[in-house]
Amino acid sequence: MPSNMPLPRPEDRPKIEERLHKMVRRWPEVSGYRLQPDPVVVEGIVGALVRSTMMHGRGYCPCRDLTGDPEVDRANVCPCVHHHREIAEQGYCKCQLFVSDTYDPAIAYRPEPATILQRPLASVRHRWVTVYSTRWCFHSRRTKALLDRLDVSYEDVDIERDPEAARLVEGWNGGYRSVPTVVARLV
Repeated sequence: MPSNMPLPRPEDRPKIEERLHKMVRRWPEVSGYRLQPDPVVVEGIVGALVRSTMMHGRGYCPCRDLTGDPEVDRANVCPCVHHHREIAEQGYCKCQLFVSDTYDPAIAYRPEPATILQRPLASVRHRWVTVYSTRWCFHSRRTKALLDRLDVSYEDVDIERDPEAARLVEGWNGGYRSVPTVVARLV
């Protein structure tokens, strides 16, 4: 467990949600940044922060991996220490909760150019690709944009709407809801 703090009780969840919503609304006033303009993204990230608080005692950034060392992981409590540099360099923090005045989602969600080009294997007759994602996750959106651009058909499974899919992703990723998780089956 990343934190040695006592974990909140289930009945504390509404207060935690309220506190995190307040922090997310106030941080732009304090920092000078802007809040992500897409309310779906904001709600998704706040939901992930609430889950993290309920599981670990702290609202860790959902886009950062935890080490299990409370001192190291403290840097990943939202707003994380990395967000100032990221916003200065690219106009948004890693999860895109906080953004600059110049933020453009069309640019931010654009897929990165592929660095390695591979030809399809001749022996592959069928390919099934499943993307386990959330609507608010920056990396999920980017992955789906890349697959769309490459004309790769895929099934998109929103783990926040499908509890069984969330359990699968957690099982594959050491208990974390790491998204996107891409599963490819080749025949």
